[in-house]
Amino acid sequence: MVNINGTEVILAPPAGYVVNFENPPQIGRTEIFAVVIVENILAFAFLCQRLYTKIVLMKEFQIEDATVILAWATSIGTQAELIQLYVVKAVGVHAWEMPLERYQYFSRVIFAAPLVYTFTVASAKATLCFFYRRLSPFRTYQIFVWITMFICVGSSMGIFFSLVFACKPLAASWEPTLAVTAQCLDRPAIYVATAGIGIITDVILLALPIPVVIGLNIPTRQKIIVVLLFAIGSITVVTSIVRLIILLPSLANPDQTYALTQGTLWICIESNLLIMCCCLPTLRRFFRHIAPTFIGEKVSSGDSTQPQNRYPLRTFGSGPKYNKGQKSRFDTLMRTQATRLDDDDHGMDDVGNLRPDVEYHDNVTNIRGGLETQSSEEDAKAGYESDDAIINSRTSHRCLMSASSDVPAPKDVAVASETTDSEDAPVDQEGPPPNGGHVAWLNVAGCFALYLNTLGLLNTFGVFQTYYEKELLRDSSASAISWIGSIQAFFLMSVGVFVGPLFDAGHCRALLVAGTCLLAVGFMTTSVAAAYWQVFLAQGVCIGLGTSCLAIPSIALVPMYFTPPRRTWAMSAATLGSGLGSTAYPIMFQALQTRIGFAWTVRVLGFISFAFCVFAIVVTKPRYKKTVGASQKMRSIGSIVREARLGERQYIIFVIAVFFNNVAFFEPLYYLQSYALDHGMRGQTVAGYLLAILNGSSIFGRLVPSAMAGKLGVVNTFIIIYFLSGASVFYWINANDAARNISFAVLYGFFSGGVVAFQPVVLTTITDDLAYLGTRLGALSILKGIGSLAGPPIAGAILQSAGGYLGVQLFTGFAIMLSVAFALGLRLMMGSPWTAK
Repeated sequence: MVNINGTEVILAPPAGYVVNFENPPQIGRTEIFAVVIVENILAFAFLCQRLYTKIVLMKEFQIEDATVILAWATSIGTQAELIQLYVVKAVGVHAWEMPLERYQYFSRVIFAAPLVYTFTVASAKATLCFFYRRLSPFRTYQIFVWITMFICVGSSMGIFFSLVFACKPLAASWEPTLAVTAQCLDRPAIYVATAGIGIITDVILLALPIPVVIGLNIPTRQKIIVVLLFAIGSITVVTSIVRLIILLPSLANPDQTYALTQGTLWICIESNLLIMCCCLPTLRRFFRHIAPTFIGEKVSSGDSTQPQNRYPLRTFGSGPKYNKGQKSRFDTLMRTQATRLDDDDHGMDDVGNLRPDVEYHDNVTNIRGGLETQSSEEDAKAGYESDDAIINSRTSHRCLMSASSDVPAPKDVAVASETTDSEDAPVDQEGPPPNGGHVAWLNVAGCFALYLNTLGLLNTFGVFQTYYEKELLRDSSASAISWIGSIQAFFLMSVGVFVGPLFDAGHCRALLVAGTCLLAVGFMTTSVAAAYWQVFLAQGVCIGLGTSCLAIPSIALVPMYFTPPRRTWAMSAATLGSGLGSTAYPIMFQALQTRIGFAWTVRVLGFISFAFCVFAIVVTKPRYKKTVGASQKMRSIGSIVREARLGERQYIIFVIAVFFNNVAFFEPLYYLQSYALDHGMRGQTVAGYLLAILNGSSIFGRLVPSAMAGKLGVVNTFIIIYFLSGASVFYWINANDAARNISFAVLYGFFSGGVVAFQPVVLTTITDDLAYLGTRLGALSILKGIGSLAGPPIAGAILQSAGGYLGVQLFTGFAIMLSVAFALGLRLMMGSPWTAK
């Protein structure tokens, strides 16, 4: 204990520090208030959606609904305790500026909050485990689910009792005056174990349902949707990792009231994300009820709330045959009618496994492979609804028929849907796009990986810009450093004028291999660079050239497999890779750079990039054969213009609109962090994560506009997104504190994500022959590259002149608005009604 001016404090201040007990400076208050308000609104909305869907629409209330309510209630309790600490200035304040009584209050809350939070984590993960139980009745899978639940709940309870009985006497856990003589466990080790176990269980919960989903007898498109839902839920893995990274150095800091500021913030973030993840499985059922067109489903002339599907989906091994005498029903993410097979099993053994004496025939069946023979009256008797919660069930599937008997398909079985979703559909090299199948969706996954290493890397340069300005290249100007990112963007886009015809000529695999090698060399040489010219060549030129080889394939492959409106969703799903990359790479850079140094941080990023590129090389495959005469076209610019119709008026107007947008696109990404540090966020750790917040928001910006496009039309949605991204830049002018800087990062990230996703979609809309899409993308890319090359240095020059950040913001905003004007011109030239899709 230390006495300062008659006030007892737990820790002595540094020499020469003037203590202010009346109004001590506090950090983190604005951030945690903003996070708690926004995330709690979202979490409550997700919870209401789940309860409405389960109770009102599905007319049931299961054990997982009770556990998610418990998780939400304890989450509110945890956050309320932490918020109270900020209100009374017991956290975010140095311990030497806090009277002993307030520090004692801090100790009690910090003891109680983790105890309550263990129930949040245990309840949320139990909710997911109860849900996973209903994915499949197979014994082995059920055992794994129960083991996972035991690990999740058991570890939480173990941590709970470890915290409660950490000290002898018990009161020493929350009474700092007793801690000196008490015998206590290593509390920091318990906290680290908590975060570490959280990461492990999150990964287990992510991986557990994937084999079951992959094994479902449903179209690959629907498998991808389900897997993506589970992947979205895995975002808690990221928060657990971040929380652990923040926790490790803070536990060694004796100034606990100040050091735990960021830790309390991430606990609030994670607790709300847990609730939202638990409520994801009912989202599709909810939207089918309130807005079926939002998820791309047709509404019948009757009541939209009534079941639309005649052929329900079931898990392999599910249904009354496998649930005799059981109360549980295995319904594969939904509540559907179970179909009884004949007594001869139709190829299934007693535990639901496929028998070796089975051959496949094409018919429309339910998911477990039996023919749909029950009537609607039998459906009602079975006690199941024929509505699904996540997946649309009228699709073309394969049924199991006994090899020993020729069982004809029933005449009344409906024909397959018009679009081919079967994962076994052959890849027609020159026919119409298959609109699905495992090859199509593997190409989407491959393009996802390519986007992660093209725009995902490019949008990460903001953290490099800040680091170079402060450390490695501190003697260079901000404008000079921004040229590194600009030249990287320039090569990424402008070299496409050569890459496009090469892609159309059938050299996709060669381009991917070349790009992968250049990226690997670029990362490794950047890690050892020490001078400006070295960084410029390694990161700007070499990585830029590498990404240029990957950019055209990442955009042009997906349209070969899909037609509108499914093409919009598929291309938007692929662009999620850039959002993930531009979110994950900055976080990893910030977390690793201070621990393992700049060189090894860059090498780690290079290894990750290399792995994703190799995956893309393995799974991607263009549908179209080499274009006849492609080698001659590459020698003649005139032939490229004639055959790819580069002189078409709509195309020219579109290119100009994209050019002006690219002039302005990267300025917020490059200057967001430095602007925030000079405008209300100096010394705040969250300032280093602004770029990650912006890029994370762009993930949602790639998906939501895709839903709008189905109603408003692709080009109309494109115009709206352009306008709103420009409007968000003008809002940036008013950002002078943490809350507004974070708000701008979220807004611009969201709308810029839509810009990235919709530019290639609009191009496919105005391109009649996709065989020349690569060439058109290449011609577009050169102007995009010029715009990206010119914009940031111009902004840097404005910044260093009398214009300052205001000049940069006005330049950016008006350039985007100019692109909106040309986009409107494109819409007028199309001549179709404004409501056309």
